[in-house]
Amino acid sequence: MSCLTNPYIQLTNPFQCEKKIDVILFAHNLIGTVRGKSANGLMIHDHLFKVVAIIDNKSVNKKTSEICLGIHHDVPIYENIKSALNFHKANALILLIPPTLEWYSEIETAIQLKLDIINTSFVFLKKIKKLSKLSKLNNSKLYDLRDVSNIKAYPNINILNRKSKVIYVTGTDCGLGKRVATIELVKEAKKRGIKSVVYATGQTGLMLGELGTVVDSLVIEFSNGVVSQHICQLSDMGYELIFVEGQSDIFHPANSAVAVALLHGANPDGLIIVHDEKRKYHKGFDENSELYRMHTLERYIKTLEMMSLPCGPIYKTVGIATIGEKNINDIKNIINIPVADVRLKGGSSVLLDAILK
Repeated sequence: MSCLTNPYIQLTNPFQCEKKIDVILFAHNLIGTVRGKSANGLMIHDHLFKVVAIIDNKSVNKKTSEICLGIHHDVPIYENIKSALNFHKANALILLIPPTLEWYSEIETAIQLKLDIINTSFVFLKKIKKLSKLSKLNNSKLYDLRDVSNIKAYPNINILNRKSKVIYVTGTDCGLGKRVATIELVKEAKKRGIKSVVYATGQTGLMLGELGTVVDSLVIEFSNGVVSQHICQLSDMGYELIFVEGQSDIFHPANSAVAVALLHGANPDGLIIVHDEKRKYHKGFDENSELYRMHTLERYIKTLEMMSLPCGPIYKTVGIATIGEKNINDIKNIINIPVADVRLKGGSSVLLDAILK
């Protein structure tokens, strides 16, 4: 898959391809769960990769259109690599789970069949000698998207003088659709002739072909600085609107740090908050956990504004993105801010109108 470039030098898009690449998703125990959001994203916004099959031994023969949020077509699900390749040709395997010993034989099989491996986990394939050696023997390339250890920067003061307007698409929890909202808002802005861009901050955004880096993998000392540096670069490239893809949320017990780094690093002019009024407990732990209760939407809005830096704009929430008509009505009953579902017709237009005002 020679279209891949080095994703670690400044701000770049690691995937430069003239045509879509056929891929298989390696996603045991993920499909149909909140943690399967990367799989959903790759199926919804198939700009660069066409998902021809999925490997998930817990969901074999189930329909993705029935178990995956926002997916309206069916991608076949198989138990293992060989089963999938009996029916489909592919150029690459995307690992959405860590390459643990349990799955080594499957990864080895993919390499031996000359598939390139795109790894989204914190366990780097290139550091596993057996897999690294096997990939060279079979002319298979290994890509560790979270290996951003050589990206280091301190905050760029020029962000206070940027010409672009910055919108941070944040949320009240993980797995709510921040990336989907970000991409749909940029699509709507481009339709109106506004030069807009997604600043991708996670591995899935990069796999969709957007500009950015995996912020949750940066050394925390440099995370704010890297974000501000990248915003300055995008502004210098002439974008009128920069939409920052949010990660986690400021109150999430597991990884609030990345949400705050994005907030202060980007120093945005406005916020879109993705919220599900029906969700009362934070996701990202056990699927059924009710250990970490969420704050109210009003508390989020108030806290985000209070977190504004003394230099730069006030963090004003201009719109709420959510899921479904009932959620829209529930939120409208508690807060007087434009609310819409970007997955529904006209939803992204409602929120972009709010941003432009």
